[in-house]
Amino acid sequence: MMSLVMLCFGLGPAIAPILGGLLQTHFGWRSGFYFLTLFSCVLLALCWKALPETLPASARTPLKINVLGKNYLQALRNRQFVAMALGLGLMAGSNSLYITSAPEFIINILHLDATSYGWLFVPHISGIMLGSAAASMLATRMSVATQSKMAYVGLLLATTLNVSYNLLTDTPSVPWAVIPITIYAFSSALLMPIKSIEIINFFPKTKGLTSSLQSFSQMFMFAMLAGMLVPLLFHSAKALALGHAVCTLLGMAIWYSSTIKKAA
Repeated sequence: MMSLVMLCFGLGPAIAPILGGLLQTHFGWRSGFYFLTLFSCVLLALCWKALPETLPASARTPLKINVLGKNYLQALRNRQFVAMALGLGLMAGSNSLYITSAPEFIINILHLDATSYGWLFVPHISGIMLGSAAASMLATRMSVATQSKMAYVGLLLATTLNVSYNLLTDTPSVPWAVIPITIYAFSSALLMPIKSIEIINFFPKTKGLTSSLQSFSQMFMFAMLAGMLVPLLFHSAKALALGHAVCTLLGMAIWYSSTIKKAA
């Protein structure tokens, strides 16, 4: 189930630029805001009418600011939990470097035209879909530890291939420039459900709170990388590859350090 959630989570940032581009081309730049407003209202209506509460009344957290604030502070003051969320956010957000630099990457680095965004997003979406399907299939056939190791190997392989290829060529081209990104998307989709569940279960009595914080940390990291790091890197394929590798390795190191504390 979590692999399906991760699938939707990963598809959003990849589909959004394509849909946004179509809206802007045919209906003007304001149409994106109109669409988001309408889409949000539809989601709100669906949640209100079709998303039932599954938690028994006796186990629900009272909707009181002091109670909610106390629970949030408890989570945010726990260094291990924060480290886990940060590490996962970095690993999941690394691909935001390519997603948010897509115009520069496609047009000025790969020297393709404005209709060729599929060369980046189709492999990315395909990797996420295949990884999510594999995660769902392996959930009942393989231990969590083994699946995690497979995913980590995939992440390391993807970043190594990406850096090596871009250091060895001054004119990156398709499909070679996007194969490592596809491998990374697949491995990320294989890993994220496992680690997300581990974070959510950190505070068993407030899983909704930990889930929301975990999702917030991923979106926050995505936004920070896109807003602060991408403008420094997106003019160079080598810089993007190195930045992608550093974010991934840093995320893995932070997560590993948090699990060491947990084991201790």
